[in-house]
Amino acid sequence: MLQPLGRDGSGQPRYRFHDLIRLFAREQAEAAEPPDARLAVLSRAFGALLGLAEQAREARYSNRYPMVPCGNAPRWLPEDASQTALLSDPLAWLESERLNLVSAVTQSAELQLADLCRDLAASVLHALGEAQLGRGETVEAGSTLHQALRVARRVGDRLIEGWVLLALGHLKSDDSAFHLQQAAETFAAIGATGWQDEAVRAVARVSV
Repeated sequence: MLQPLGRDGSGQPRYRFHDLIRLFAREQAEAAEPPDARLAVLSRAFGALLGLAEQAREARYSNRYPMVPCGNAPRWLPEDASQTALLSDPLAWLESERLNLVSAVTQSAELQLADLCRDLAASVLHALGEAQLGRGETVEAGSTLHQALRVARRVGDRLIEGWVLLALGHLKSDDSAFHLQQAAETFAAIGATGWQDEAVRAVARVSV
């Protein structure tokens, strides 16, 4: 039923379903389970990823970077040995779960789980941003941020909209200055002076 993939960067064994088995399981779930039940299961799974990603971020960076204000998405923290591996090497855990976390951002956006999408994107990019950007891996980070930006605008969360624009501005691209200017204007409009100052400083850096 499951294909072994060896161990990931954090030393944990990894498995996956064969493509046909995964497709069959999805078809059976859609046939046997009502939409609300399927959505509740996905919400719990994404909430577990969110809770663990936030723990990893805290263990990795602590107070090194300011934390984006959290939404009301539920956090599900399993009390098992997996947290021991996470806390002993949080960056390795985050790297091993990177594709799952990015996929959770995309799926939660598609399912209109706004708080989960926003908080997952914030947590993932806080924790992985330095490592990814240091290697120049901006495409994946940019895609995740744009997902969060669409959700923030759809639900009218201007603080998170400004933060996402600020993060997009830090990605080295032709649009960096434009995103940073938008971030500064957004923060000014809602009176978020601390974040506004950060955006203005970033505009100055990329304009030199």
